[in-house]
Amino acid sequence: MTTSTADIKLHLPRKNVFATLGRIIGLLLAAAVLQSCSAIKLGYNNGPDLAYWWLDGYADFTGEQAIRLKEDLGQLQAWHRRRELPEYAKLLRQAQALMPQDVDAAQVCSEWANVRQRLDVLVVAAAPTAAQLAMTLQPQQITALEKKYARSNADFRKDWLDRSPEQVLDKRYDKALENAQTVYGRLDTEQRELLRQQVARSGLDEQTRYAERLRRQQDTLQTLRQWLARPPEPAQAVQEAREAIERLMRPSVPGQKAQEAATQQMCEGVAALHNRTTAAQRQHGLKWLAGYERDLKELAAQPQK
Repeated sequence: MTTSTADIKLHLPRKNVFATLGRIIGLLLAAAVLQSCSAIKLGYNNGPDLAYWWLDGYADFTGEQAIRLKEDLGQLQAWHRRRELPEYAKLLRQAQALMPQDVDAAQVCSEWANVRQRLDVLVVAAAPTAAQLAMTLQPQQITALEKKYARSNADFRKDWLDRSPEQVLDKRYDKALENAQTVYGRLDTEQRELLRQQVARSGLDEQTRYAERLRRQQDTLQTLRQWLARPPEPAQAVQEAREAIERLMRPSVPGQKAQEAATQQMCEGVAALHNRTTAAQRQHGLKWLAGYERDLKELAAQPQK
C-alpha cells in the first residue's frame, strides 16, 4: 500500500515540506497502538493530544504553532485510523495463525519485517506535519530542542552506559520477561533461564545505539538551522525532505551492521522461547492476539472526533 500526501490532506505551509521531525511524531502515534490491550483504546483515541504534549516538551510551541499542530495531528490520526489500523489487524491475524505451531527465526523475522514496514509507512505519512512545524521553529526553540536532547542523552548514559554489563543485562532481561509474559502468561524457571540466555546473546551494543542517537540528533539540528537561515524553494524543499527522512531512518554503516545482528538474534531468541512454550501458554497468546485484533477493529470503525 502506498501513501501520498493527498491521502492525508494536511494543511501545509505555502513553501515547503520538511520531515526531520516525522519520526518523532509517527513513532509516538504508533506507540499509542502498540501498548497493552487494556489501554489501547484510551491511548489511541488520545494519541494526538499525547503527541502534542510530548513534542511541546521539546520546543515550547507558540499559540499559532499549537493550533496548527493539533489540527494536523488529528488529521494524521484520521488517516491512520482509516488506512493503517486494518493493516495492523491483518498482522495480528497472521501471528495468530503461527501461534499454535513451532516457528523458526526466518518466520519471526518475516513477521517483524511486516511490522517495521507499517511503522515506516506511518513515519513517512507524518512527514507533512513535521514539515510545517519545522519551518515555523524559531532560534530559541531550536536551542530548546538541543537542550532537551542533552538532558535525554544524560538519562540514556545513566540508564545504559554508566551501568555494569551485569546491570545492563538485568535491565534488558526484565523488559524481555515483561513482554514475554504479557503474551504467554507466566514463564517457568527453565523458560526464564532460556530467555535470559537469549538476551545475553543479543548483539545489541549500547555504545553503537548511543552513537546513532547522537548522529540523528546532530543531523536534525543542522538541518533545522540550515532551513532557518536559508529557506529553500518548494521543489528543493520536497527533495530535501525526502533526503532528511532517508538519513534519519538509515543507520550509519556500523549502526546498520549492529541493527541487523541484533534483529537476527532477536528472531532466533523469540523462536527458541516460543518453541519451548506449552499448549496452555500458546492458547494464552492466541487470546491476547485475538483481543488485540478486536480492539483495533473497533478503533478503526470509530468515527474520528
